[in-house]
Amino acid sequence: DELDYMKLKASNGNIDHIFTLYEKYLYGIGVEQNYNEAFYWINKGVKLNDSLSLFHLGEMYLNGWGTPINYTHAYLLLTQAANANVSQAYNSIGYMYYNGLHVEKNIKRAYDYFKKGTHNNDLDAYYDLMTLLIEDNGDIEVDINTAHKYSSLLASKAHTYGTYYSAMLNHYKLSSLMMNCNTNVKLYKLV
Repeated sequence: DELDYMKLKASNGNIDHIFTLYEKYLYGIGVEQNYNEAFYWINKGVKLNDSLSLFHLGEMYLNGWGTPINYTHAYLLLTQAANANVSQAYNSIGYMYYNGLHVEKNIKRAYDYFKKGTHNNDLDAYYDLMTLLIEDNGDIEVDINTAHKYSSLLASKAHTYGTYYSAMLNHYKLSSLMMNCNTNVKLYKLV
């Protein structure tokens, strides 16, 4: 059957099939969700020195999917992936700095990592930057106009939370970039 074929190909080092199996088990696509199986398959990608696999394995350690949470190991893997220019890894490291996971909480470093994550248009990095710019955290200056720019970009990419914030920023007139009520209603309906 198709699943057995994928497992055979993945076992022989086919990275595409490794990722397919990883995602199938991580999200329960066509199979029962099984984090342990996802963890097994993404480890195969790491053994092939695949940088995207490093990121995904780091995420598994960060979130405790198929393995106990291990922030030290997550940070190490995510740093290796970031050094290989995997933009999502920058965002995850920023998340670790924002929350003080394995590293001392540092909002400015989180901001810098989120910013690096946007270089390859990682939407989650734009979202995290946007939220930093609208909260008064004492470390990053509130910048509603830039936050609005990021939320508008996210809304244009159908990012649910970005669309919500774009409508919210317009609704409460926190941005100097005013839009009319019909546009706000349209954005809220997209959410």
